[in-house]
Amino acid sequence: MPKSTLMARSLEGLRLPPPDWRVPEVPAGVRIIGLSASPDILTELEHECHPAGHVDRYRALSFIADGSFRRLLDGELIGPVLATASGQAEEHDSGRVLGMGIVVWWEATDLWQGPWVADICVRPAHQGRGIGTALLKRAIAACAAIGATRIGLAVTEGNRARALYERFGFAPF
Repeated sequence: MPKSTLMARSLEGLRLPPPDWRVPEVPAGVRIIGLSASPDILTELEHECHPAGHVDRYRALSFIADGSFRRLLDGELIGPVLATASGQAEEHDSGRVLGMGIVVWWEATDLWQGPWVADICVRPAHQGRGIGTALLKRAIAACAAIGATRIGLAVTEGNRARALYERFGFAPF
């Protein structure tokens, strides 16, 4: 299984996000709202976001199969889900969920304490449109607004999302 890199972004001083990140721009016909879809819909989304050939497919399917994804959503796996930082992107007309960002407050480890991006994913047919970027901006801005000094995440080696994280100031720690 590929290794993961732990990354963090400061939320202090010059690293404060711009105000427009609180309500980031999204493609026409898409809106970002709080994470409100049912666990079944979010589980289906998690599965679809990791198709055959995706570097995290095995990990995601195992995460779903052993019940860890449901425990993450319930706040039992890592820590409570931060409602203001988590969200879902959905189509205006149909309400179909296109992507999600799950941010938790992680305190149970010497490695990390504070907001942690547990998952950001976008349906493959909708990737490359700025939806993942909008979910990440929203998460960063919301964590800064609650006074967090940094935000962290893990990214698997070979995952194309690493370039997005680096573009937004995340660096290995």
